Amino acid sequence: MVRYLFLDMDGTVCKSRQNATREMLNELSRVNKSKKVFLVSGAELSRMMLQVPLHYITYFSQNGNEVYDGEKIILKNDLANKVEIMKHIHLLAKEFGYKLTADSIEDRGRSIVV
Repeated sequence: MVRYLFLDMDGTVCKSRQNATREMLNELSRVNKSKKVFLVSGAELSRMMLQVPLHYITYFSQNGNEVYDGEKIILKNDLANKVEIMKHIHLLAKEFGYKLTADSIEDRGRSIVV
């Protein structure tokens, strides 16, 4: 018997960066009566709560590096050496002729996205 349901948010529960439909929210509420629903995304919690505003879901934001039961944080992982990582990103960008801007680097806590 399935007791847990893990779902990817973008492209499964809703379109990327779009709010879930009322029908999907109703279906998640129905399923949650018999199974614990977990929602996974690369997005931060505020984005997830905007797209799928259901407080009884466990949210795995930032690719599972932050875990929330509703809005209560359960787990948070952060990178320990961001200064060194940023040096390497800038070195690689220079090596490959890639121009970095303030918008081209996103710090997601446990990952840095370029």
